[in-house]
Amino acid sequence: MTINAIPGGANNKPAHNKRTGALSLRNRLLITFLLLAALPVLLTGIISGLINAQGLRNASLAQLTSVAQLKASEIDSWVSTLQTNLDLVLQGRDLSEKYERGSEKSADAETARTSLRNRFNSVNKTTGYFEELFILDKEGVVVVSTNTSQEGKIYSTQAIFHEGLKGSYLTPPAYDISLSKYSIVFSQPIQSISGEVIGVLAGRANLAVLDQIMLVRAGLGETGETYLVGANYALLSQSRFENFKIGETYIRTNGTRNSIETQSTGADLYNDYRNVPVLGSYLWIPELRIALIAEQDQSEALQSSNRAFGITLGLMVLTLIIAAFVAFLVTGSITTPISQLVTIAENVTSGNLESVAYVERKDEIGVLATAFNTMTSRLRELIGSLEQRVADRTRALATSSEVSRRISTILNQKELVNEVVNQVKNSFGYYHTQIYFYDDAAENLVMAGGTGNAGQMMLAQFHKVAKGRGLVGRAANSNQAVLVSNTLKNPDWLANPLLPETKSEVAIPISIGDQVLGVLDVQHNIADGLQQEDVDSLQSIANQLAIALKNIQSTETVAKRAAELQTVARISTVAATISDVQKMLESVVHLTQRGFGLYHAHVFLYDENKEHLEITACGYQEGDEHEGTHGTTIIPLAQEQSLVARSARTRQAVIVNDVKKQAGCPILLPDTASELAGTTPGTT
Repeated sequence: MTINAIPGGANNKPAHNKRTGALSLRNRLLITFLLLAALPVLLTGIISGLINAQGLRNASLAQLTSVAQLKASEIDSWVSTLQTNLDLVLQGRDLSEKYERGSEKSADAETARTSLRNRFNSVNKTTGYFEELFILDKEGVVVVSTNTSQEGKIYSTQAIFHEGLKGSYLTPPAYDISLSKYSIVFSQPIQSISGEVIGVLAGRANLAVLDQIMLVRAGLGETGETYLVGANYALLSQSRFENFKIGETYIRTNGTRNSIETQSTGADLYNDYRNVPVLGSYLWIPELRIALIAEQDQSEALQSSNRAFGITLGLMVLTLIIAAFVAFLVTGSITTPISQLVTIAENVTSGNLESVAYVERKDEIGVLATAFNTMTSRLRELIGSLEQRVADRTRALATSSEVSRRISTILNQKELVNEVVNQVKNSFGYYHTQIYFYDDAAENLVMAGGTGNAGQMMLAQFHKVAKGRGLVGRAANSNQAVLVSNTLKNPDWLANPLLPETKSEVAIPISIGDQVLGVLDVQHNIADGLQQEDVDSLQSIANQLAIALKNIQSTETVAKRAAELQTVARISTVAATISDVQKMLESVVHLTQRGFGLYHAHVFLYDENKEHLEITACGYQEGDEHEGTHGTTIIPLAQEQSLVARSARTRQAVIVNDVKKQAGCPILLPDTASELAGTTPGTT
């Protein structure tokens, strides 16, 4: 591509600092390209790393949980086996017979005990499940034991005796002082031939089997282990680390606390009893009241994730290097021709509008050069009319300011509307101006003022626009100005037969914040006669109009409040100065109806003997056929549908803003739309 700057005037000045500008743009492009390349790579790498780490962590925790459950099953099987073997020891009649003979004080008692002792030793030697088998008599005293040093020991206060008399029983791991170690004891009753319970057979389990189960490290990697912890947090199985002894080590980690305190099963990341970060799975075994813990060092469990993150990081760095190289080449091809365009732009800036970019390529930069040439051509055309446009804009602003000043002094809404529509039409020379306000139901926009004969005719016809319809409805709905510069080119524009010459139209919302009060509609008989400049000026007038309307409403509200307060003062004076109660009530009800502009006001007195309310004084509208009369209306106090009775019963004011929706609408007062009933001591 070649772009040449062709000067067209003697005042052409050489471009300055071109290289700095080009390099600055190139640097910005390089940074942008690198960010565009780096951010997706970084986000992808981080997210994939987190997902991979989470997945691997979950998989490792699931593996540990599986190992823990498998070993819990082995322990359960071990408990069942021990219970079964203890049952087998009781099989046959000779055990109870020998026990009964051994309990007697006869010559062959010792022989019977020796026979039982030998039988128990044989069972222990054959199965290896029990360290000690022994029998407790009905007093809880050991009479026969494979460990003769234990004979004579008393268990009368311990659970293995009490529960063993009732049925099969298993003790949680407990420290036996006499044996200086933890033990688990199984017990069950011994029955005579007649079925009478005559003692308890107990077996002290060989806990070395538990160590063998726990020390199997299949599925635990190089750093994993499983171990058992009692309800008192004491280590019950052999640790793979020599410094931690059974019965001497107490383990209080998140895993043991969660399992023992909540007696639950779960998995988590925490520090183990060595204070090393691990992945751990914990499982509560309720039969033994012990926690089974399976753990593996995080450094090993998450090793694959760390390795994958390292690979991802390397790929990210390589991608960034490649992206930087490509960005350097691409930015060079973009910034070089742009720097040449900068030279031409500086010539134009210095006042030489005859400079032209000579284009020899048809890509985006070529299009830019063509657009630049078009821009300079249009600048030459626009400068000729710029002063006139500035003058027109100044006149419009001055007119807008004058209209705003005039409307700020008017405190009557009708006068204000007439003043605005006429001032806007005459000052700006528009074809037609009109103003709409929302009706009470906020469903239609009703015309409040318009210029010319068309405006008077539409006012006489109570002209209105449905909500959301036409430019006026759309402006009110959106709270945004709606401009149609050429109505002939807009198929959605709705023509008004009374305004046949309309060629352009704009609708400006009259609003304060989000509250739309109405719409200022301006029409012109010149196509494209309304532009954005007109919208800006008219919007300023609409804003001033909205403020003026609010001020009028505030003034009217204050005046109404003052009149109401004056009425209250007059009523208070009458109530205090007229001694005749009937006349006082008639005067009060009359003043209330007149002073507050009510449809009807009346006073009821409560008759305690008859439990009803009787009308005493009525205030009708001026000129009403009933004016000056009071009637004989009686309302039972218990009548549910009467507001008067309800107020008397509750001693509170009752108000209904739409009586047509309430049952019990007054028959004699058919025009009643809303009603208020209040109570005073002795009256309603």
